[in-house]
Amino acid sequence: MDFNHKAPTASELRYCVENVFLPPKLPQREDEDEYQKDAVLIKLVSQSIEKFLDTLKQGDPPPSHKATSAWAVIGRMLPKFYALHTSDKVSASSLEGALRNMELHDVLPLQVNHQNAGVIFRKLSPEFFTFESFELSLPNETVVSTSGKVVVEYPANPRLLLEHKDELLSTVSHALAFFKSTYIAETLPVLVKAGKTHENVRDVASPRYITEALAGYFRALEPGNGTKVDTPFITKRIGDHVLWNSGETPWRRSPLWLLLRVTLQSTLLECKVSTAEGYKAFQAFFMARLIDMAADVGPDVIETDLLNTMTQKLARRMWKIRDVVDNNINAPLAQVVNTISRTAEIMQGRWKETMNACINRIHWTTPSPEQIKESMHFTFPNSQTYLVELVGRTAALKKTSPTFDVEATNRQLISSCSVRLDPISTTLPENINRLELEIGLYDLECWVKAQLPSWVGSSARSSADCAPLASILHLYMEHATNAYRNAPERTSV
Repeated sequence: MDFNHKAPTASELRYCVENVFLPPKLPQREDEDEYQKDAVLIKLVSQSIEKFLDTLKQGDPPPSHKATSAWAVIGRMLPKFYALHTSDKVSASSLEGALRNMELHDVLPLQVNHQNAGVIFRKLSPEFFTFESFELSLPNETVVSTSGKVVVEYPANPRLLLEHKDELLSTVSHALAFFKSTYIAETLPVLVKAGKTHENVRDVASPRYITEALAGYFRALEPGNGTKVDTPFITKRIGDHVLWNSGETPWRRSPLWLLLRVTLQSTLLECKVSTAEGYKAFQAFFMARLIDMAADVGPDVIETDLLNTMTQKLARRMWKIRDVVDNNINAPLAQVVNTISRTAEIMQGRWKETMNACINRIHWTTPSPEQIKESMHFTFPNSQTYLVELVGRTAALKKTSPTFDVEATNRQLISSCSVRLDPISTTLPENINRLELEIGLYDLECWVKAQLPSWVGSSARSSADCAPLASILHLYMEHATNAYRNAPERTSV
């Protein structure tokens, strides 16, 4: 199948970015047209594989025979994979035809949507092929209760060896076509609401009809001639989220993207392709292509902060394979480095545009000769009063003595000070010094501490003293409350 090179739409590109890069901000409901967008993701992967191989072949040294053979197998796989995943259903005849037409060492993955399972067929020899299966989307409880990423081993069980017979291929095709398009109620988790049991449509189905029932049936059909098949297991740290705000079903990371990654990694691992030519190098190359697309569409589609997150995630992936990158012998990874540098320049340019747009620019105009001449003459229509005051101030300064008079200075300072409350006076204060409120409050507090006990205990007290005492207390509270509002240490006992 010839994949067209039509650029993805804004929503399709954003879908690919969110599922490949898993940025911090994600949708809060299930994606619309998920199968159509998954098909676009398959096309982008296929186009990236073509460019990855072309770039490898242009490098020095050329790619190894193992790498060329392994990527050729994957190249034959993707058109069939795309044809089987254009919707949530597949015809038994289409699947049977794809299985019959598998060449030696070919691989054929299949997403069994409604069973939440992934299946991979591998043509081991003209007479035999293998079957492996695993769960795609993890249960909600597993995702939300795990700190960080979930470590999962793929496949779930060892590969099963099956004979390449027409009757078996037909049976397998009809069974998988049925499971792919049919919901089975007992595979869905349940919840209790208002005393009634309901299907939990926000959770994922159990894959047991594929990983256990169908696999058990195939296990019984394994040939008894002693033929053994090895299963290379891979371990992945799965990043996923369960997010919903107002939607009926939550956002989950694309299970088809996981199936595709597991197929690529396990196939390249089985072919013993090196890191520089294998899965990790291609993942970095594919992510770089998505970054190039995101940078070209502009900040209205992919925001600059999201573009920065994508670049950081790619840089972290490059750090994991730094030994290959530092050797500078891999042409695809050299392109990835160029993409990171180019994207950094684009983001820096956007930031400069933002700063320039926020600058308050002053536009000066050249004055005319008449304006210049007019500005040479100054008038001060409102300065008469100020000048008269300035002259009088100068005259007063001339009358002052040039020598320092200590006694006169002390008299002036004492006369300018407010009257202090005498702390040894036995008379109840009637007022507080408001000109210097801090000092007035302090003086009253000192008087209360020194004289109030003896004043209250004096035999001269009577009911007539209640009103003056209440008056001075009320006056103190009125001024102290505002003065000590922001000073808790002044109100502490």
